[in-house]
Amino acid sequence: ASSLSLLDLNPRGELGASAALALDAAPDGMKIAGGAHPTAIAVTADARYAFIAMTNVDRIATVGLDSQPQVNGGTELRLFDRGPYGTQLALSHDGARLYIALAGLNAIAVLDARDPLHVHRLGLLPAGWFPSALALSADDRTLYVVNTKGFGEDAGFTGDLATGADANAVWSTLQKIDLTSVRLSDTTN
Repeated sequence: ASSLSLLDLNPRGELGASAALALDAAPDGMKIAGGAHPTAIAVTADARYAFIAMTNVDRIATVGLDSQPQVNGGTELRLFDRGPYGTQLALSHDGARLYIALAGLNAIAVLDARDPLHVHRLGLLPAGWFPSALALSADDRTLYVVNTKGFGEDAGFTGDLATGADANAVWSTLQKIDLTSVRLSDTTN
């Protein structure tokens, strides 16, 4: 099963007690074959909540970080049954928007996160091939997306093939999205 490790820091910055918070059920060998695979975390500015990207199940867990941390909810990100998996996330500095890289769908989900206990999807932004990392500019006006796949010799590639030492290379791309000029109603069907 997947869990979130919680570590206490004393005033000197030294690690203290630790605890684990379960994020999913333990594998049973029949229906549950693997863990949720938490891969990214974003904490609200007031440090009351954390959003956890659970890559293997395309879910976001909302974790309350009070004296007794607990999973308070979250949201499902899959758009259709048996859709491809893969998530990473970035939280706007004001905590209003949560951006989720949906690697298997080549899209970025935009969620309203103003109420961490009731996050909901606002729409999708198109992304390059297999978005796998996100970063927001300090003013929240630009979203940077690392697309793991891009140019290379994968099936169906029609560009110039690499030669020599780079013959099997697949290069990533960096995408810059101006969030001030994007209307979710235009990018989401």
